Amino acid sequence: GERAFSGFSHLKYANLPLIKEIPWFAFSGCRVLREINCPLVISIDTGAFKNCHWLKKINIPNAEKFISTYRLLNEKNSGTFERCINLTEINSPNVVTVENCRLFYECYNLRKVELPNAETIGTEAFLYCTSLSEVNISKAQSIGDYAFAETYSLMEIELPNAMAL
Repeated sequence: GERAFSGFSHLKYANLPLIKEIPWFAFSGCRVLREINCPLVISIDTGAFKNCHWLKKINIPNAEKFISTYRLLNEKNSGTFERCINLTEINSPNVVTVENCRLFYECYNLRKVELPNAETIGTEAFLYCTSLSEVNISKAQSIGDYAFAETYSLMEIELPNAMAL
């Protein structure tokens, strides 16, 4: 459920082979969580991995939806992977929906993003991802405000031929 493992200070690895949804803030604040395996997950909700500072590897090959929505006034702007400062790469080829804002906000070491089927990239999705150098969002129909602001290392981005900026 919501905040199920939030703030666990010793959780380093999570293997969730049968879980299909990761709820709101489920692992937020698990600062030493390094790796999570959830091969059947199709939806990851707001703040699910926020402030998981040591998270480096996520296996979510079947995810279809990342959600980062406003839900409570004091939790506004909470991105799904916000401040996962050691996350270096995300490859989710089946993600179609990237809702709202700050998906990877302040993921300073994020270098490569593969979201080839994502149709919408929300506001501030990659804001302050200062190491981000390669992005594939080849089916995106729209990109929100400040989506790639302050991504100084961005060298390559794959966009569709027709889209709204």
